[in-house]
Amino acid sequence: IAPFDLAMAQGWTHGELAFRERRLDDLLSEMNRYSKTQLRLGDPSLAGLEVSGSFHAGDQDALAKALARGWQLRVVRTAANELTLLPADTERQR
Repeated sequence: IAPFDLAMAQGWTHGELAFRERRLDDLLSEMNRYSKTQLRLGDPSLAGLEVSGSFHAGDQDALAKALARGWQLRVVRTAANELTLLPADTERQR
């Protein structure tokens, strides 16, 4: 049983999803529920990254930018409605 987190519960009423030390794969699964644009992991080693923060439900671009800045990930648009997260040190493919 986890203790109740009032700040996380209150954020929902404003369209905010708050995460505390959440695995990146779980966070993406939750965020993808609220947007046509889907965030994908391009490298399975990223799944276990722990992420904390508050993000607006459905704002995948803002989440991707935060992950790029805060966790040094690279974001690549891989389809019209898909963004793929990669480690920053992987070579760009073209």
